[in-house]
Amino acid sequence: MRALPLWVFIGLLGCGGAGTATKVEAPAGPTAKRAPRSAIVFVSVYEGLLPVACFDAPKKAWRSGKDCLDLLSLEDEVRLERDARVVKLTGHRTPTVTGCTLETKLPMFDDAKGEKPGAIAVWPANSPARFHRMGWEATQKGSSDLKPKERDALARGMGKVGTVSGVSVVQAASADLDDDGQSELVVSATTTSFHPGKKAGGFAALLIHGAGWDDMAVVRSSDHAVFRAEGSLDLDDDGLHELVFSERTAHPNGQRSDSFALAHWKGSALAALPPVESCWPPLKNPPDPD
Repeated sequence: MRALPLWVFIGLLGCGGAGTATKVEAPAGPTAKRAPRSAIVFVSVYEGLLPVACFDAPKKAWRSGKDCLDLLSLEDEVRLERDARVVKLTGHRTPTVTGCTLETKLPMFDDAKGEKPGAIAVWPANSPARFHRMGWEATQKGSSDLKPKERDALARGMGKVGTVSGVSVVQAASADLDDDGQSELVVSATTTSFHPGKKAGGFAALLIHGAGWDDMAVVRSSDHAVFRAEGSLDLDDDGLHELVFSERTAHPNGQRSDSFALAHWKGSALAALPPVESCWPPLKNPPDPD
């Protein structure tokens, strides 16, 4: 789907226990400004829409993946990222993908062949949620995007996940997620020993750093996937923005597939929902059958 940029090395020292973090500890939790609404965010793959995450207002619950399809009705409309185009759903299908298994059926829609894979869509079509994409081209300068205090905060944040001798910055972006007028810094990074698809040790992490925070806090970490912040949106219209991100995983069979997930404010933490595998991009050179 895309090539990752060259990683930039930062010499850092740190230590910590191995594990996967799913919450971001913040000094104080932001407050919702409005009652939340039901909504679903999708990503376009295989001429259909993969449900990434949703908020069910009557049940006051966040969900991910196929569980979100319960909110949809036949012939509902969704709004696509490109030109805010509104399209009508036309049914569901589960495509057969070589080397990967989709766990959920994909809602289909009018003129799906013209939609770029990885594009975002929102239900309902009249939702006030607007997706703000984090441009990849503007985030490839690695450590040069970080101030000295931010580099130190990154070292401490990575140290919460595992042993760190050096860090490679994959992406550095920003977004005002708590609607306080100041942007939070979002960083995708790996340890220098980390190589996706190879058992070389190390790990990758997606981190966030807010104004007044001493450390970067870990949204999610992995020993086999690299993260990318895709963008932000206020999906449930409560006044606080959620973070949409992807994970690029290298599989033993040669497949490299993206999973998508959403992280939302939960009290004083930014909690990541379970990722949903998209099976995209398709395997270019499938293994020979036995």
